[in-house]
Amino acid sequence: MSTPFFTFFFVLRQPACLAGIGKTAEIEGRTVKELKEIQSEAYRQAQIVMGKTDTEAIATYGDAYSRDPVFYSFLKTFDSYKNTIDDKSTVILTTDSDNYKYLKSPN
Repeated sequence: MSTPFFTFFFVLRQPACLAGIGKTAEIEGRTVKELKEIQSEAYRQAQIVMGKTDTEAIATYGDAYSRDPVFYSFLKTFDSYKNTIDDKSTVILTTDSDNYKYLKSPN
């Protein structure tokens, strides 16, 4: 009568089984290598795209600023609101703040 450990040990000692284990490890190693190469290339391409879009955004902001610096400042102020204030926020503005001046007068 054999124990589970003895059976497992006996099976591992068989040359065909060892060849199968080796082949499995080889396939897994190749797969991991290919996956890392694919991920690396995807990351590289994403960085290129992000760099191009950042360049375009900077050019657009520069163009907007050069056309109307006051309007650009107004837009950037409200962009900052969008990025920092949510529906649960309470905003308190002083009358001398830049943010208040845009809300106070239409000019």
